[in-house]
Amino acid sequence: MGGDTYTPADELVVCEEPKKETCGIDESHVNAGKQPDNDVISGNTLQVACMNGDLDSVQSFLARGAEIDSKDGDGYTPLAYAVENGHTRIVKKLLEMGASIDTVSNDGRTALMCGSDKGYPDVVKVLLENGAEVDKAGRNGVTALILACQEGNIGTVQALLKHGASVDLVNEEGESPLMVAVVNGHLDVVKLLLENSASIDLSNNSGWTALMKACSNGCIDIAASLLDNNVSINQSNAYGWTALHLACENGHLHVVELLLNRGAVMATVNCGGDSPLITAAENGYTDLVDFLLKHGAFVDLVNFTGWTALLSAAEKNHKDVVEILLKNDSNIDKQARGRNTALSVACEHGSIDVVRLLVERGADVDLTNSDIPEESKVNVGIDHKRRNGDTALRIACERGDVKTVEALLSNPNNDINVTDKNEWTPLMSACWQGHVKVVEALLAKGADVNKQPLDGFSALHQACGFGDITVVRLLLHHGACIDLVDRDLSSPLIIAATEGHDEIVRLLIERGASVEMSRRDDSTALLEAAANEHDKVVSVLLEKGANVNKQRFNGDTALKIACALGCYNTVQLLLQHGASIDLAGDYGDTPLISAAETDHAAVVKLLLENGASINSANDEGWTALMSAAMEGYADVVSILLENGASVNKQRVDGVTALILASDRGHLSVVRQLLDHGASINITDDSGDTALLCAAGNGYDEVVKFLVESGAEVTHGNKEGFSVMMKACGGGCDVAIISLLRELGASVNEKLPSGVSTLHIACESSSFAVVEKLVEYGACIDAVDEDGNTPLITAAENGPIEIVEFLFQHGASITDTNNAGGNPIQGAALNGHLDIIRLLLDRGASLDAVDDNGYNLLILAAGNGHLDVVSFLIDNGISVELVNNSGENPLMKACEGGHSDVVSFLLEKGAVVNKQSSSGSTALHFSCQNGHVDVVEILLEHDAPVDSVDEDGDTPLILAAVNGHTDCVNRLLDNGASIEFTNNNEWNPLHSAAGEGHVSVVALLVKEGANINAQCPHGSSALLVASEYGFPDTVAFLLEHGASIDAVDGDGDNALLLAAKSGLDEAVKTFVEKGLSVDFTDNEGKSALLNAAMEGHVDVVSVLLDAGANIDQRGPNGTTALLGACKNGHLGVVQVLVENGAATDVRDEEGMDCIATARAHGQEDVVDFLSSSKETPVS
Repeated sequence: MGGDTYTPADELVVCEEPKKETCGIDESHVNAGKQPDNDVISGNTLQVACMNGDLDSVQSFLARGAEIDSKDGDGYTPLAYAVENGHTRIVKKLLEMGASIDTVSNDGRTALMCGSDKGYPDVVKVLLENGAEVDKAGRNGVTALILACQEGNIGTVQALLKHGASVDLVNEEGESPLMVAVVNGHLDVVKLLLENSASIDLSNNSGWTALMKACSNGCIDIAASLLDNNVSINQSNAYGWTALHLACENGHLHVVELLLNRGAVMATVNCGGDSPLITAAENGYTDLVDFLLKHGAFVDLVNFTGWTALLSAAEKNHKDVVEILLKNDSNIDKQARGRNTALSVACEHGSIDVVRLLVERGADVDLTNSDIPEESKVNVGIDHKRRNGDTALRIACERGDVKTVEALLSNPNNDINVTDKNEWTPLMSACWQGHVKVVEALLAKGADVNKQPLDGFSALHQACGFGDITVVRLLLHHGACIDLVDRDLSSPLIIAATEGHDEIVRLLIERGASVEMSRRDDSTALLEAAANEHDKVVSVLLEKGANVNKQRFNGDTALKIACALGCYNTVQLLLQHGASIDLAGDYGDTPLISAAETDHAAVVKLLLENGASINSANDEGWTALMSAAMEGYADVVSILLENGASVNKQRVDGVTALILASDRGHLSVVRQLLDHGASINITDDSGDTALLCAAGNGYDEVVKFLVESGAEVTHGNKEGFSVMMKACGGGCDVAIISLLRELGASVNEKLPSGVSTLHIACESSSFAVVEKLVEYGACIDAVDEDGNTPLITAAENGPIEIVEFLFQHGASITDTNNAGGNPIQGAALNGHLDIIRLLLDRGASLDAVDDNGYNLLILAAGNGHLDVVSFLIDNGISVELVNNSGENPLMKACEGGHSDVVSFLLEKGAVVNKQSSSGSTALHFSCQNGHVDVVEILLEHDAPVDSVDEDGDTPLILAAVNGHTDCVNRLLDNGASIEFTNNNEWNPLHSAAGEGHVSVVALLVKEGANINAQCPHGSSALLVASEYGFPDTVAFLLEHGASIDAVDGDGDNALLLAAKSGLDEAVKTFVEKGLSVDFTDNEGKSALLNAAMEGHVDVVSVLLDAGANIDQRGPNGTTALLGACKNGHLGVVQVLVENGAATDVRDEEGMDCIATARAHGQEDVVDFLSSSKETPVS
């Protein structure tokens, strides 16, 4: 029998193109019926009779004593076979004979799920009438209703709903029955679910709603039905995609037309800033682009990287779309971030038709490419750059267009080594792609073979990374420095070893490359080859004398790395060349531990055969056996035990291998350990035993085995938890409770907090366990230190059966805890209407209020329980009662985003403009938490849009600071003040920039926010974004006219703040725009000092490349090097020293670099500086 056939629809995982959701289902998982294999047929004739619908044989087998609930190898019972094949009469007969109705198969399916999946409504009805659990969830959280909705079995869906199936119960992906029906195109099921009050705006874990799925798939009838039922049309998912975006993404013109006619907002953007128009243009939907433009789409709206619809269409060679956009006056020379235009993008991506069209329409041709006639290319300057520094030659070299390269090189007056903004030369680009002929042409014209870009990755580095040995030979022949290192101190040999190019590794070593050169992390070519599983390279390096026991800074050796990866051949090679078999890393992990914890049994065996110490432990006391036992690696455990591993060795915290295996439920490993003498009752430092751990995680089989093997059942840990308590709270079966009781475990033990075993069982909502505890004499009136009784706990957690049972055994309705809470409040909090009714019947009061002023209505509204809210209001509870903080039910419902409850409360007379004690209105609460659907409801009810709370925050400021673009949009549409400031004098733009919410920043700027507004302290949006480290926001603000000259009250400008935050690209931009690289604030700190003290290596490099004064002094005479030494930033120290920083300079207290580092415990810095003094930097 197939497992759960339901598969969650693909969702967006990053802000990229969404995958189209299918309206069909994967039929590969659906069988005509359960078909047992031959072994099953021969071994269980009852199952075969049920499968074949042979009622007479079924009755005969049962009469002769056949086991009615026997399971096959997949865990399927005779009932499951009968249900799966639609045999209603046999299903009835089996149930009459006592068949277990909710037995779960190995793949998590019950009989009801099987029947619902197959679409047998009569069978489903029989199961439901006989008490099948209608909402039981299987694998991935799938329910019978979800399966029926997936298959479109409307009769089955009707039966399930009639018997109380939860219409909004979702699976683990957050998919509701409605979403599943929508994705699979079942309109009739969708309508039925809506008639049964399915939550139409419910979203899954990725923020997708039913409407989004319908529009993505082009299911116009379903989309129309959802819109007829007032679905939220402009809701966006976690990545900012709305239904309109998704319809545009997949080219569904009629759906787009429907959405716009129903009020969809054209100007919404996703998390990348893409509008529906950009989305349609990027995908080449000509008719759709034309339609959007005719309906008011702004043709040159830019996304957060500055791209317009025109650039997007040009990149993808959508000529017809480009033509339509140009006819609608799109700016043909509009520049995106990096200064790309539609023409430059089309050239770079080989969009030939678009290039020709753009040139014909007058695009500014500031760069040629291989599609322009040869005679024209010769006259183009080889060093003529795009504004981003790119050149025609570099582009041609990267693409391997040797004819264009030769044509461009024919002008003798041009600079062959011209660089782009990253300082890449044409030669580097050609080597990066392994274009031999282009490399030959460049070298023949004298290209600089040893030039290095910002990251230090030279042409030889590029060639060694790509792996073309011919290019490497060419470079070496023309004088490439063989041991030149990049910014990370990687040599060409290390790069070749990392990429697995063994022949290049051999060539480099034969030409004199140093085998022992190491990167900043002290990793050598051998270590990198081992880390990337290149055993051929490892072999070459060992043959050439590489140090087999070299360690990285973290202590890893090549052997340890290879063991962790399970590279048997590499491990063998290393051992044959004398690798130290027990050399541990910084945390004490040996190669054996590394192999054991990653389940590499063959490597473990090899290490032991070569003398590895089997009981070596790391710094925390972990041994190889413990590591393997915890993960359940039975083969590794077996090898270790057979070779004499100490079975009772304890970690630093007292934990043993047995405790670890029991805690994870690995029964086979537990057996192995006990068979080899593991101490069953040994405790760790917390007092936990193997039995306590297994019981606490609900591993029934492990618990049973341990108990049968002599585990002590009356032991408790240091927190006071007994085995019985752990079993009751961990989900153990009632049979385990009985077993423990029979062996002397008490049911009346308490924790120091007063929580009893019965409290724990009630919290776990297990009726069978509660029933059994009471049967064994558990105290029903036990009170914990907070005053909670089992009844209070049960009412809060449900189900009703436990509450009824406790009443039947004398529980008191008047129970009240120390905070004034009673059973009915817990039931209201968690939406147990049935329990509320029961408690009222038992005499509870509807007017119950706890010590914080929370009444039943506030509790239910705040947690979104509409049925409870409706019941309470119908029974006379006022909608305007407030808690001690002045918060009413409407505010709490808005805070939780419960739109249905909000609408209902407003219908019942809740006042929309009431303020809490802190001045917050319902609109404040909804905007702070981003509940746009609630915001829309409140605005429709005339909520005051510019009300302020005690901090001076308006709803718009709260929405902006929390990044809720949709809410910001709605508020602005309703007249919210865009320049209003709070008590700190921050406006919405400051607030959004300070949290890096670039989509909100973009919207505010578009709607007219003053981009250069400064608060009294002097901070502008650009300064705030720079200070708090948000590069995308900084880039956007710069592209949209933010002034770089602003200085705040501390004397900091954007350059200083960006340097401190580690924004290397922003720093580079600020310097390019003219900010002084040595500017200092009121304290005398420079950008270089800020970056050095924070450890930002990349920023330090950028500033030094820009000419920053490396020895400039700041407060107390501190230089960048002194600051880096103080804070222990070794990488920065190395870069500064390599660039000539004075190491003998002293601060005003007379401390030099070494003394400063030593005073602050930075020993690695001390070691480096000491060695640098011994070996002066050249």
